[in-house]
Amino acid sequence: MPWKSRGGCAMQAVQIPEPEEQLAPFHLQLATWRDEPLVHPGRSVPCWRYLRPANSLLPVVRVAAQNLPQLYRFCFLMTGEASKAQDIFQDTLREAAFLVANREPPADRHWFFREARWRCLDVVAQGVQPEHAANESTELSPRAPEQIEQLEPEQLAIWISAAPEPQRSALALYYLDEFNYREMMSMLGLKLTDLSRAIASGRREFQAWLNTTVPAAASE
Repeated sequence: MPWKSRGGCAMQAVQIPEPEEQLAPFHLQLATWRDEPLVHPGRSVPCWRYLRPANSLLPVVRVAAQNLPQLYRFCFLMTGEASKAQDIFQDTLREAAFLVANREPPADRHWFFREARWRCLDVVAQGVQPEHAANESTELSPRAPEQIEQLEPEQLAIWISAAPEPQRSALALYYLDEFNYREMMSMLGLKLTDLSRAIASGRREFQAWLNTTVPAAASE
């Protein structure tokens, strides 16, 4: 899988589920839901009833299809667990289908990440909360890409998911290398100074953790 870089720190794209667990493309999921007795969470009507007007689904299908891998990766970074990430991912798509059926389709791709973010925060809040002790920080290293190469995707996700808000959400979006600062500000409801501070401090703390976790690569 290709590596992506941002801010001088390369980051491996988080793995999507294994082939036997891979999710069907969004348009195929919609077609499947038409034939299954799925009930939307919190609703009493089977999902297939929401999906009858095929033409109205086209815009959301296009938007979702372009963002499926990144949306799952975002959920994975936010929760640190593949099973939780997949559940939130699926619930977000179901909610999009419900809105389309009610002629209120998501306005843009940012909706998917905003919706998934709130679901992630809700799920994480119900679990065991990590102690947010003051983390060590250090200057960014030019060898960070080599260090990150030696990490497993789960290690990265666990570290980011343990960060406090809004740092966790800011880092998850930042390391997707998908959005500019203006887009991240809009999705997180942060001012530029707050977003920049969260990302900068998070990257320095992450570098300190990398130096401890992968010391061989960190040594000069």
